[in-house]
Amino acid sequence: MDVIEIPKTKEFYRVLFDKKGSVSLIKIDESEKNIKLFKLINKTKIKGNKLQLNLDDGRNVLSEEGYKTSSTLVMKVPEMKIVDSLEFKEGYLGLVIKGKNVSKVGKISKITPFGIYKDAVLLESGDDKFQTLKDYVLVVGKDSPIIKLE
Repeated sequence: MDVIEIPKTKEFYRVLFDKKGSVSLIKIDESEKNIKLFKLINKTKIKGNKLQLNLDDGRNVLSEEGYKTSSTLVMKVPEMKIVDSLEFKEGYLGLVIKGKNVSKVGKISKITPFGIYKDAVLLESGDDKFQTLKDYVLVVGKDSPIIKLE
């Protein structure tokens, strides 16, 4: 979910995957160029009683606040400043970032934390229902995506 800027033409594009899993460029406004979504995959307590947040792209940031794992952190780049967070829970919108349902957006309707379908997530988009792994879903908003996805 990186952003590409073409300075000569002052155009900005968000890099996403399309339905076939190929790289796709989505034209965005300049106001959105410094916003990036990160999935929080782990937290580590470090020296000095600080909390290190481990993000899905390998970056780590220090935080005073405790966020839940699998949440999405809305960050301002390149400062890496957290401006908002979206909790991974039912009722929120999720973007599938891996697997056969890649690029689909749907409302998270059910999260199965254990059992035979451990870490399975059921998403709904209109009449379409699809299931994928929790690790494959990035929360992108409550009622509508907070960034442009199309």
